[in-house]
Amino acid sequence: MPSARLRQLLRATPVRQALGLTALFAVINMTALGGTYLKMRQDSLRALESQLTRHMEELEVSATPRAMAAIVAAKAEAADPAETVIAFLGRDGSRSGNARVKRHGGGADLFPLDGRPLAKEYIQEVRQFDSGLVILGASLAPLEDLRRTFSELLLLTLGPTVLLSLLLGSWSARRNAHRLAAIETMLAQLSRGELGSRLPERPADLETMDDLDRVAFRLNRMAARLQDTVGALQQVSADIAHDLRTPLQRMSAHLETLRQQMPTPDVPPAALDALEQEITRASAIFSGLLQIARIEGGLSADDLQPVDLCEVARQVHELYLPVAEDQQADLRLRTPVSPCLQSGQRDLLMQAMINLVENALRHAGSQAEIEIAVTPDGFEISDTGPGIPEADRKSVTRRLYRLERSRSTPGNGLGLALVEAIASAHGGTFTLKNNPKADNSTANHAGLCARVLLPKSGS
Repeated sequence: MPSARLRQLLRATPVRQALGLTALFAVINMTALGGTYLKMRQDSLRALESQLTRHMEELEVSATPRAMAAIVAAKAEAADPAETVIAFLGRDGSRSGNARVKRHGGGADLFPLDGRPLAKEYIQEVRQFDSGLVILGASLAPLEDLRRTFSELLLLTLGPTVLLSLLLGSWSARRNAHRLAAIETMLAQLSRGELGSRLPERPADLETMDDLDRVAFRLNRMAARLQDTVGALQQVSADIAHDLRTPLQRMSAHLETLRQQMPTPDVPPAALDALEQEITRASAIFSGLLQIARIEGGLSADDLQPVDLCEVARQVHELYLPVAEDQQADLRLRTPVSPCLQSGQRDLLMQAMINLVENALRHAGSQAEIEIAVTPDGFEISDTGPGIPEADRKSVTRRLYRLERSRSTPGNGLGLALVEAIASAHGGTFTLKNNPKADNSTANHAGLCARVLLPKSGS
């Protein structure tokens, strides 16, 4: 929608900077023009006041009312009352001038005389002489003309300038916003493991590049080094897997041969069983660590396919329902009616769900209630077992970390770490919290809700 694109554009830092600079320029321009206008208005007002004072001083030479009335009448005849008003009220009751005057307080109200129009406002000087009262008024129309001139100047200069600044600033800001969006897209691709992602570069020296070009150059070099480093680590992991898995398999084969070739065993069979269990456990830990390392290396675009989480949940529920019945646990399934499609790697998402179900079955105990629930933004496995203390929830996702009470149960401390690695590889998050449906009256029955949130398809 256009409004959504506009809001997204206004949230971009370059656009806000352009708008801020345009607003600053407008304020500076208006302040400069406003200051100039006030100064010129003040100078014009002082000039009018000086003119009135000078005219008033010229009239002081006339002492008699008759002479003053004659002088005022002559000046009034030559003056336009719309520009200058002059009036005399003699002590003998004589009146002359180009406007009718009505005294009030220290000033006078002016009214048209003989149909000659007056201005809207005047600056006045009223002075009492021996011969009578003289009123001089100068029209404030020049000040109004000055105000109108500056208003037009403001519109003619500030308007087009601000509009042009907005257009150029918006164009530059949108251009930079597109470049920043490309950088953000590249970073998102790198976080998903697409290490071949690169930004377009313009051929230029670092000294002639702008700031965003330099950022793109540095990011491309960093991505190239990261790709080389991850490739080297993956190769080392593959070499370690090849070199160490085979000896472990041979040790298992030798144990089996030793068991078969012992007619009267000097070593108790229990010791051989324990040794075989330790080798199996070491192999499982080693395989789990390698799997986490491969997942953290990132998923390529070819690995991501539409996955129906509802179908995956149904398969996991069907697979572990007999196990739950054997330990007298109630394993439930809750899915929406419509499919919940996510972009991901199906086997990994199923592995994450399986790990959480096995974790619940292992630690919740008999008579526990366990629920597999699919939501529009992921899935969650909840149980009514003892839960995980809040202080330990960050630690349990570390590799090989196990709670003190869990050391007597099967496991190698990699299940939740693998779930977190799978969630991160898909651009999602993995969180642990108390199960709100469990009995929270005691710490031993706080329950656990393990939630995997995945980004919406296409985001």
